[in-house]
Amino acid sequence: MARLSTQRRVQQTHISSHATRTGKVEIADIGTGTGAWLPELATEFKDKRFKFTGLDISAAQFPADPPNGMAFAMHNILSPVPSHLLARFDIIHVRFLVLGLSSGSWPQAIENLHAMLRPSGWLQWSEPDFRNIITLPLSSPISPATSSLLQTGRSTILSLVAHGTQRHNLAFHDSETISSHFATAGFTNVTEIAFASDRVPETRLAISRVFAKGIAGLQKMICAGNGEEAGGQWGDEGEGRKVLNCVGEACERGVAYWRLELNVIIGRKSGI
Repeated sequence: MARLSTQRRVQQTHISSHATRTGKVEIADIGTGTGAWLPELATEFKDKRFKFTGLDISAAQFPADPPNGMAFAMHNILSPVPSHLLARFDIIHVRFLVLGLSSGSWPQAIENLHAMLRPSGWLQWSEPDFRNIITLPLSSPISPATSSLLQTGRSTILSLVAHGTQRHNLAFHDSETISSHFATAGFTNVTEIAFASDRVPETRLAISRVFAKGIAGLQKMICAGNGEEAGGQWGDEGEGRKVLNCVGEACERGVAYWRLELNVIIGRKSGI
């Protein structure tokens, strides 16, 4: 997909560096969910030596009948690495775990991923930067009502991020220091690339809709099993929920979109 073009170019560089190697090349996708990323990559790297593994804390979204050369398994990256995953992978890809990792847990996750890589293997991790979220019109002119909604939407999402960080120990701001954790874990050649989610005009709305679903999921997660939260601004009848729902509806109608910065961090495990 075009929305991942920058990430894909990075991936291609490192995956291609293993293509001349004898023996199989193993690639893992962490937090794989439905595993949608792996078939995309497999279409570009069709050599049968390439093996693809999707890992997630839950198997609920795994495909029932994965293609040949592709496997899925449950694994929590904060747990001790089982022996069959130690030094196994040449490439590990991680994306959008900011809602799945608590604050302070990132160093352990990165250390475990380092242990899962073979010597000279690469880790690529992509996360959004929530400091720069903004809602923008997809086209102009827009009505005064829509302009007001987009301004309110930006302040509301920043309030939600602050609330999740302060009250629920979510790691929105830990993602800003991923590169330093790479270095501490022993990675070399650490590089960080930042790019805007709307850099490709044709895909900005699709990315925004994905992000809108993430916002809805975050609010539900905050309210789950918590009567106080469910009755507050992020609950079904809360003002914050209503504002963000309205912005989400504007995105669905193609009137507006969410824009944010995406950071891609790459590091190499030492050795040959």
